[in-house]
Amino acid sequence: MMNLSNTRLASSMLAALLITTLAGCNDSTSDKTTPTTSEVQKQLSAALPQATNVFGIQIRATAATPKEKIMHAANVMAQYLDNNEDGIPDNDLIVAKMVEKGATLVIGTTENELGRALGQLTLSDDMAIQDLYASEIHPKGTNSGQFDATLEEVLHLITHAGYAAVYPAAFGEKTGSDIANAMDIARGGRFDTIPSSYPEQAWYRYDDESCEYDCMVTEYTYWALTSILGAQETRLSNISQEWKLHTKDLVEQTDPAIFSLLTNPAYALATVLPDGDYDAINFAITVSDTSSGNGVDSNKAKVFEYITEQSDDTIAVYGAKNIEKLSYDRALADIQLVMDSLDADVKQGLLNSGVKMLIVSNEQALDDNIDYFQSLLPVEAIYTDQDGLDETLASAENAGLSTTKLELMYLVVYYSLLTEDNLSAAYSELQTAYAEATSKNLFIPGKAYQDGYDDEIHQHASDNNALKYGSYVFNLAKLYFGDDKGPAGEFNITTRAQLQRKNPLGYQIMENLFPDDDDENKSASFTFKDGDNSADTVYMNGLITSDTLDDIKTLLEQSPQITTMVMQNVPGSIDDEINLLASREIRKHGIATHIPADGMVASGGTDMFLAGIKRTIEPGAKIGVHSWGGGDLAATDYSRDHEVHVQYLDYYKEMNINTDFYWYTLEAAPADDILWMSEQDIAKYNVVTE
Repeated sequence: MMNLSNTRLASSMLAALLITTLAGCNDSTSDKTTPTTSEVQKQLSAALPQATNVFGIQIRATAATPKEKIMHAANVMAQYLDNNEDGIPDNDLIVAKMVEKGATLVIGTTENELGRALGQLTLSDDMAIQDLYASEIHPKGTNSGQFDATLEEVLHLITHAGYAAVYPAAFGEKTGSDIANAMDIARGGRFDTIPSSYPEQAWYRYDDESCEYDCMVTEYTYWALTSILGAQETRLSNISQEWKLHTKDLVEQTDPAIFSLLTNPAYALATVLPDGDYDAINFAITVSDTSSGNGVDSNKAKVFEYITEQSDDTIAVYGAKNIEKLSYDRALADIQLVMDSLDADVKQGLLNSGVKMLIVSNEQALDDNIDYFQSLLPVEAIYTDQDGLDETLASAENAGLSTTKLELMYLVVYYSLLTEDNLSAAYSELQTAYAEATSKNLFIPGKAYQDGYDDEIHQHASDNNALKYGSYVFNLAKLYFGDDKGPAGEFNITTRAQLQRKNPLGYQIMENLFPDDDDENKSASFTFKDGDNSADTVYMNGLITSDTLDDIKTLLEQSPQITTMVMQNVPGSIDDEINLLASREIRKHGIATHIPADGMVASGGTDMFLAGIKRTIEPGAKIGVHSWGGGDLAATDYSRDHEVHVQYLDYYKEMNINTDFYWYTLEAAPADDILWMSEQDIAKYNVVTE
């Protein structure tokens, strides 16, 4: 694995950059010569080549930022400033002041990318810059359950650089202004810094320690106005720890001072929530000249032949000049396949990180361009000709998988599970699964993944003891997705079935990372509650396949204490002979079968259920039957005395089921359909024993 950076670097750089801009950051002073607004705009043009403007207010973005995200931000800004959408600003004074102050919205794909693009940019004292990230821009976000941060960040820029400057007595972000006085009431008192706890009656409880008084006013304005406009109506559960007045009526009733101020027509604030559909003006995006050294990353075109930028669906993938297009296309397809299969939150974590995959020939090629590649951080590299090996190809060493797919497992851990707050529980589960595997000596981590590994390339992960977890998931993927033909790296087990039995928590990690929407096509799995394989109840899910007989035999050898098999979702079998043999193992061991209320068995799954020495179901459980088919003929095409029926009839006799049940199933539904048994038929054929 080749990873070139600490993920926290860019965040600190960006914080330093914005330190004297919006109220969201602490004030500071500097001995450096302060550049003019014009000089800063030239620097921004060099760092952020894509640009547009709304009534003269600048919006600038990195080269990798999707144009549709830039256009959405421009349309939202236009709607805030021209709420009646007649093509003319509703309040000329606000727009003029923002232009005078050089107010600029800066956009990157992620916080890390934007921070690196801006570097150590020096700002003028009176200039206002607001950052926004493509990963948090969600046009029509309400429809998908995502909040569009454009509504917040654009409004911050307008109220801070516009309203607070034009109307300081009303909107000044300082003590004594009308809006500050209203905020003091909303917070339950005047607090220059974040209090240890807010008074019980407070409905605005901002708790970011880096946010000073002026910042608190900016945030208060945002919460109040967007609640009046309806943006927060369905978000109370997400925002109540900070803001409790999520509707217009609540703001009007509880905070009349802010309601009166923000709805005063004299100030011409928005009365309709922006949605990004602005038709009065068609904004155009310009791109800085690449030959001047003042804009687009001209090195990118020199170093890379194949460039796929990050989108809403996948990370950026860059292919070097000297690689084969076939190798690049393979890597691109594998990356897209993994991204499409990932859990939505995990996928979003990768997109939030801005990590890029570089496809280069070998380590030497990486070293030759190391300074430039470091400017692209965070990145991961795949080689197409390292000691004659092309890592975009599947290999026996990788259990029939490509290194491209497996390297993404590291990224899942380092850039998603480890860094995303909403995935902290998943990261904790990963740690528990790892502990299970190592305590059983199933997984023996290599030296490079021990705690305390201090190579700066992996330092962030090392500081969090995450290197070993990246290696663990890398090797889990070999077992979970691989060809079952050999030990998976640092594991001393070989197959997916062994993983499921011996490291069930690890198996569940992969199930969670790669949820399968088509549960009915999963091979049968056998798991214990909380991973406790000493329990007497085992849970079965999935299709009965040619492996199921061996899986059940091994299961019962290793856990002979099992007395009950709960069949949660067993839709059938693809090997009837194996199914009947496996079912006989269940009967031989005197195991009871049970279907829970939300459970389902059908076809061959129903046959296996009948193997239970005791058979029980809960109300709501489903039992499905139909005829079997093979080739061009169905079971009903054979006479009743034909030998093809013998194996099934013998099985039902062994299970003490009247053979009438067999003929019932053949007539119930054709092979390509299913009949869900009624309570009467279940009782009639003694499908359950109690």
